[in-house]
Amino acid sequence: LTVIRSKNSSSLMIIKVKENDQDGTTTAHVVWNYNTGWFTSFLGDHDRLLTGNSLGAYWDSLRASENIGAQAQLREVTPSKEIAWQMSVFGNKTVDKEDGDHGWMIYSAERFYTAPILSSVSCVEDSDDQVEKISFTAHNNFRQNLNFNGTWSILDSDGATITSMIFTWTEYWQNTDIEITSGGGFALGDAVDYSCDDLTIEVENQFGQTTTRSL
Repeated sequence: LTVIRSKNSSSLMIIKVKENDQDGTTTAHVVWNYNTGWFTSFLGDHDRLLTGNSLGAYWDSLRASENIGAQAQLREVTPSKEIAWQMSVFGNKTVDKEDGDHGWMIYSAERFYTAPILSSVSCVEDSDDQVEKISFTAHNNFRQNLNFNGTWSILDSDGATITSMIFTWTEYWQNTDIEITSGGGFALGDAVDYSCDDLTIEVENQFGQTTTRSL
């Protein structure tokens, strides 16, 4: 969350940083900016979500600001700057407008999904129309900075498990890329005897929450 003091407003920003290995210089420029219309003097947060949306958390440091009835707010906006949803915190109206530190403030907010997210799911068959490789990208249902394990399973058309293995989620919601082959670290096992249309991939996190995708 970036503060623009001269305009008494704070913005959600995406900044592209470019490092030059030849001369050791670093340049940066703003590639996306969303003006919240609020002034947050400290704290606040901006997270990019898996959907590409931005989740902002901010509060009104100028307690007497016109047209702002709430003390704090969460707002999710799309890349095209449309509001996906927002939540406003009004408090109990005991805020002291002469004291900017009095009342509700927000430090950060996190997006939680109900189950893991799967994307870029692919299944490749060999010349005999049998599975040769399965690949996908997985994200746990919320951002975490510690190493936790998940489990992927390949299911047949009846929902029975053909093969499964444990993997480790990549921290901070970075991509967890999985590639399953007949000779790789993640092995297809008996799934090589099936065609892609007969199979489903299932991913389970450490809480027992699962997501399935047909191949």
